[in-house]
Amino acid sequence: MAARELDEQLAMLCHTELAGGEDSLAETVGDLPRAELERLLCLAVVELLDSQHDAEKQIARVARRLQQGRSR
Repeated sequence: MAARELDEQLAMLCHTELAGGEDSLAETVGDLPRAELERLLCLAVVELLDSQHDAEKQIARVARRLQQGRSR
């Protein structure tokens, strides 16, 4: 799995949502300028796609190991 650094502000928004729920996130996001929201959305999409790719590689790796174990 690749180690990636998450944008500090995006991480803060994730933490805000987890800690305070959807209402606190809406309040925090409401205070951000549109350009910053667009930047964070782009970063979030890239992180999701990268995470999906990493997960798919990990699943394929586990599947190969299971297949190798069965063929022994």
